[in-house]
Amino acid sequence: MNGIQLKPIMPRYKKTDFYDEEASDVSNFPTDITITGIGNPNLSASGQQLATETQEQIPQKFSNSPGVSFLSPVNATHKRLAKRGFWDRSSPFEKLLLIVIAFLSCVIIILISVLTAQSNTTFQVHVSTQNKSQYCLTPSCITVASAIINAIDLKADPCDDFYQYACGGWVRDNPLPDGKSIWGTFGKLWQENQLVMKNVLEDTKSNSQTNNAETKARIYYHSCVDKNETMEKLGPKPMQDFLKQINGWNISGDFNAKDWDFQKSLEILHNEYNRGGLFSWAVGADEKNSTQNIIQIDQSGLGLPSRDYYINKTTNDEVLKAYLNFMIRVGVLLGGEENSTRDQMKNVLEFEKRLAQVYN
Repeated sequence: MNGIQLKPIMPRYKKTDFYDEEASDVSNFPTDITITGIGNPNLSASGQQLATETQEQIPQKFSNSPGVSFLSPVNATHKRLAKRGFWDRSSPFEKLLLIVIAFLSCVIIILISVLTAQSNTTFQVHVSTQNKSQYCLTPSCITVASAIINAIDLKADPCDDFYQYACGGWVRDNPLPDGKSIWGTFGKLWQENQLVMKNVLEDTKSNSQTNNAETKARIYYHSCVDKNETMEKLGPKPMQDFLKQINGWNISGDFNAKDWDFQKSLEILHNEYNRGGLFSWAVGADEKNSTQNIIQIDQSGLGLPSRDYYINKTTNDEVLKAYLNFMIRVGVLLGGEENSTRDQMKNVLEFEKRLAQVYN
């Protein structure tokens, strides 16, 4: 036939299993059959049509052969891709991203489990004795626990007034004592310690077991208590002897300014009687070097506890009137004349008022 050249080449067929992945490979099917003349511009229209029909009849011809499979390259590639799973179709970057997401998900689940377990954990602390008991049942522990429970006001709501809840019971059971402007647990502890020391000092049954310091403390305590009324028998004589030792006192009338030695009187007051005349001193740790002690000198005090008793007060103030009467009485008991003593003590009180202005 003019214009059409058929170049048949015997295809190589291979009997194979359709379910094998190799069956979908393009190389296993006859793809080397070529039809020359298709698309040749030198052919006539009837020749082009005949070449096209021949190309379309070839697959039908081979498909009728038993045991032979004829697939085009496009259909073979489509079947091969259809059998691949999601993981095989994913790119390396997508696989890495999936692994990272799975790892982070596991970490989040573990953290949530740990936090949930900790939130439901209850910590219990028990104070145990040497016998490994669950609770401390010694007398000291019971006493402290009782004091804490008694100090609580269970009627108060801690969310509304926590101080009343924690300390209301203590405030109720410990009213402000007479003569005290402030009262608290430290003040009560000090009072209890004073009672303990009083019982120790008054205990005469343990004289054989006491050391020298305890013996001196008992002697000092009993001299102040004066159960034998020795001070009442001696009267003002011991104090008058002391005034003579420091060259007299102008209130008692035996003072002579010419014979008065300021240095000697100051040494006796500080060294022998530990009375802070004009200034006070003590031995304490150095603030710049705590490894050594130094002599610390400070201003002396006032007759009353604080400067607030003097400032902005009139002569009719009850505290100042009582203080003035006390000084007059002491002066008279030590041998002073009442009117003269009153006038001098008023001057002393006015001097203390002016001194309180600069005292801090």
